[in-house]
Amino acid sequence: MDSRIPVAADAAHPSTELDSEYEHSPVPQERRKSLLTVSAVWFGFPMILTNAVPGGVVVAVLGFWRGLAPILVANLVMFVYVGLLSHRAGSTGENFALQATKTFGRVGHVVASGFLATIVVGWFAFNTGATGATLNQAFGWHEQLVAVLAGATFVAITYLGIRALSWLGAVAAPLFIIVGLIAIVIVSRDHSLGRRRLPPVHRRGFPQLATR
Repeated sequence: MDSRIPVAADAAHPSTELDSEYEHSPVPQERRKSLLTVSAVWFGFPMILTNAVPGGVVVAVLGFWRGLAPILVANLVMFVYVGLLSHRAGSTGENFALQATKTFGRVGHVVASGFLATIVVGWFAFNTGATGATLNQAFGWHEQLVAVLAGATFVAITYLGIRALSWLGAVAAPLFIIVGLIAIVIVSRDHSLGRRRLPPVHRRGFPQLATR
């Protein structure tokens, strides 16, 4: 796929080339994705094991109904600051590195980008490992093999780009919610949703649970 700017634009801006990811320049207005496409990606972003597992711990500590409060507070905080960053990115077409450069300078943005890269690598490792561990416990599948296959699948989907992520989010996220609701119904048949499932020694307060 040729990601160079069209000839007319090249004439106006000689020696300017943009790769398909626009890592070093803002995304041109005509190349920006629609609100629906971006929303589909972000809608599916929190539907992952890294949120499901801590959420399960919070509910086990406080009970289902009381556990919803710190979960909602944490998501509200995330919504505010991620929403502000996203609004700026959508208005300017700048990615995280470009925004960080303007905020922290050329040296400071390296530190901020390094922190982000470390978080993303850890997030990826946790999700691949958690997928293998979960399917091993649930169905007895080979944990390491499943983790490797899951990692390869994640990389393949990411390589396909934003369109694949938007399709996946549009399909997988609603299914995630449906399965979660089914699980709640099944559990509520035999157990009280307000019951705490961890002994007092393992319980934590609201601030600790909201920041998990």
